Amino acid sequence: MNITKKNIRKYISLGITLLIMPILTKAAGIDDIQNYKAPPQKTLKIAVPTYTMEDVIEALTNKLDDNGIYPDNQSIFDPNYDPKAQVFDEQKFGKCEYFYTRYTGYNGGTVFLETMHYLFPKDEQAKENASSIIKKTMQELEHPENSETGVRGYGDTECVNWHHNVDQLKEILNTIIQAAPSILQEKQRRVTAKQMDVVEKQRQAQKIAANKERARKQARSERQVKENTAMKEREAQQNATQSCQTSKAYKLFIISGTIVAANRIAEDAKQVIRIQQDGAEISGYLDTQVIHDSGLLIAAASKDNQANFPLYRELGGTAMQIESVSVLPNPCM
Repeated sequence: MNITKKNIRKYISLGITLLIMPILTKAAGIDDIQNYKAPPQKTLKIAVPTYTMEDVIEALTNKLDDNGIYPDNQSIFDPNYDPKAQVFDEQKFGKCEYFYTRYTGYNGGTVFLETMHYLFPKDEQAKENASSIIKKTMQELEHPENSETGVRGYGDTECVNWHHNVDQLKEILNTIIQAAPSILQEKQRRVTAKQMDVVEKQRQAQKIAANKERARKQARSERQVKENTAMKEREAQQNATQSCQTSKAYKLFIISGTIVAANRIAEDAKQVIRIQQDGAEISGYLDTQVIHDSGLLIAAASKDNQANFPLYRELGGTAMQIESVSVLPNPCM
């Protein structure tokens, strides 16, 4: 390509046009701006899982009591607060809620509930009653055009697939009917397992209680042995002490203590007399009664020691004078 002044002017003109085109576009769309509406926001749909027929059978097994009886007037799933049950019904029956299995007040829920009462009855009369209700309700569902009073939901825009919904309901019920013997067997197995678990827990509790009782008896026996041993030791000690207390050594211990005690009494009394005499020199007052009583104590102590000292010597005491006697160790300790 030849670059000439003409070509350069051409390219410059084209570039300017490209630059101002957005401005021209905005100016041309000013009327649109005044009528602008925000585009609808995209809502994020969260997929809610649904129940499978295996889930339904499992829930039904859990719903039966320990005798295999289905409870009165109870849906398998919560009719109001179970999103998975809602999805299950909507997937099977669309928006035609008259077939919903969890709504026991509608025909679909009635047939579903009474089928459970028929398969798992509390008695034969309940089974017969359930059969009658199922027969009447299924006739209305399968042939709604023949109903004199009309069938709820038939002809509604949400229920255009009426006979398809009937087939769906029958398919669900037939699946449960075929599984009913297995459901009862599984329920019985669980009840038996639960009973065995209770029995095992009771056995374990009894074992623990027996171990505790055995340990308690053993502890009591050991305690009794210890108490008997201690008692025998005390008796032996008492016998030894009593035997010791008849010995010359113990008698010498007692007599030496008696003499020392008398010496202390006499010495204390003499000290009292000296204190009185010293006080009299200062005050000129002498408590003659105190002097008299102290003298009596000294005389009594001296008399006792005069009688006890020969015995002390006879028992083997080594002191030569009364004042030299000291308390000997207790030979029975």
